[in-house]
Amino acid sequence: LVVANYLAFLVPTVVNSVAPLAALVAVMFTFAILQKTSQVVALKASGQSIYRMAAPALVGSILLSAVVFLNQDYIMPFTHRRQNNLRYLIRKGQEPPQTFYQTSNQWICGSDSRIFNYSYFDPTSNLFARLSVIDLSKEPYGIKRRFYARRAWWDAGPQEWVLENGWESRFEDQKPSLYEAFKERRVSLEEHPDYFKKELVGSQSLTLNQLRRKISDLSRSGFDVVELKIAFQGKIAFPLTCLVMVM
Repeated sequence: LVVANYLAFLVPTVVNSVAPLAALVAVMFTFAILQKTSQVVALKASGQSIYRMAAPALVGSILLSAVVFLNQDYIMPFTHRRQNNLRYLIRKGQEPPQTFYQTSNQWICGSDSRIFNYSYFDPTSNLFARLSVIDLSKEPYGIKRRFYARRAWWDAGPQEWVLENGWESRFEDQKPSLYEAFKERRVSLEEHPDYFKKELVGSQSLTLNQLRRKISDLSRSGFDVVELKIAFQGKIAFPLTCLVMVM
């Protein structure tokens, strides 16, 4: 049942991937058959121009581009998040340690009762935006310590995370016992960058407006958003491949 659900949620992605090629093959076969059966000659003899014959194919490709865009922006973000969750369940046999359904902030379970929350992670530069690290105590259950940093990056030399412009808060008996702000702090955690690269929630799981807001938000904070901008332009350009293939 899990595999069947995964394949069902995979259908919108497959449809979008196949649509441009399907449009190309359909037009090639249609006009090849018209030419082979001399129907193009008959149409020209009746006064129809080549542009009039191409018009239905071009209009159809524009409609197909619209369908691809709507599928990409309204259906695929949800189905992509769902299929990511099911794929992890199929591969690992258990629920994933991170959330796939959150589009603004991501949550992921670490080791030793630790939880990470962040708004963005760049796997190329190992850079976090607005990172929270929450350490939990089991007995009694509660928050033991929390770090927050507007920016965090990985220093490969000493194998440490460098937290910038943040604060640390400690708790005892469910009450704050320490609060300290800092400009920079180094912390050693068991979770290295590879831990966060296992399953990434990419731009395919975001709508066009969500991606636009994310780019604007991260740009104001001074983060490099070139890859997100490329993904944004790709979301606009990809549906038009149907029209390009037909032309």
